[in-house]
Amino acid sequence: MRSGTGKSIAVVAALLVIAAVILKSGLMTRQSDDSGLLLPALKSQLNELGTVRLTQAEDAVTIKKSGDGWLVAEKDNYPADAGKLRKTLLDLAEARKLEAKTANPERLAQLGLAADAESTDVTLEGTSADAFTAISLVAGKSAQSKYRYVRMSNDNQAWLIDRNPELSAVPGDWLDDSIMDIGSAGIQSVSIEHADGERLLFSQNDGMLIADNLPEGRELTSPGAASSIASALLNLTLEDVRILPPDAIADTTTTLKSDKGLVVTASHYTLADEDWFSFAASVTDVPGDEAPAKATEESAEAGEADAASGADQAANTGAT
Repeated sequence: MRSGTGKSIAVVAALLVIAAVILKSGLMTRQSDDSGLLLPALKSQLNELGTVRLTQAEDAVTIKKSGDGWLVAEKDNYPADAGKLRKTLLDLAEARKLEAKTANPERLAQLGLAADAESTDVTLEGTSADAFTAISLVAGKSAQSKYRYVRMSNDNQAWLIDRNPELSAVPGDWLDDSIMDIGSAGIQSVSIEHADGERLLFSQNDGMLIADNLPEGRELTSPGAASSIASALLNLTLEDVRILPPDAIADTTTTLKSDKGLVVTASHYTLADEDWFSFAASVTDVPGDEAPAKATEESAEAGEADAASGADQAANTGAT
């Protein structure tokens, strides 16, 4: 009797172990499925991506691939911040599903995933339909700052993912805001010309910019006040960008020249009561310094490509 009971207990125990293994296996399989990639095909297709569209309420931005770079269509095709875009795309490509949330359309609003002003529509399209499978999803609220709720546009199933990609639909948020970064040490002269023809000249003297032709009765606030002008191009960034109206007249035109032959011209415009600047850079020959001049020219050309062209675009730097 005791022996039979022991066998029964052993059989029951074995069945419980088997059941536990099956149950655990089933749970693990489900967890693996739920924590899989949100967009499993995206990473292998990134090189074929051609357009990123983000829409939220009244804001919309279209970022288009152009050659080796990206342009913001709503900002007159000004260069986009490639590093920021790359991080966003990698976040989307590597995002994993952490947890399945509601699939009830009436509860999606709680996660910011309803078709309303709070959600962000994300559309990714390829350079050609054959090379890239278009992707459309909806991004909702952030969770714990580093996660986010999302769902595919054609599916009410909501997911919590392990990334919180930057998905602002404001065009200005995607601009490459770097204009130029030129230190003051090599600036040898500065000229400031006003629209009425008045022109002020400054030249380098013992490490300071000294006024050469101050009008009679006028003086600088301090002996080194003009030197701050030479620092104006240091880490210069923009807040916004626009096409310069063809009839715009500059209020002032400031020209800075370096000891390596670099010439930077900054023109100030007042447009709709806002301060805007256009920039142009060039290089002049410096006798006896051909190699540095060549290097400076390459640097200037790169800076000019990033800056708004004085003939075509103006940048709002936030200056007053």
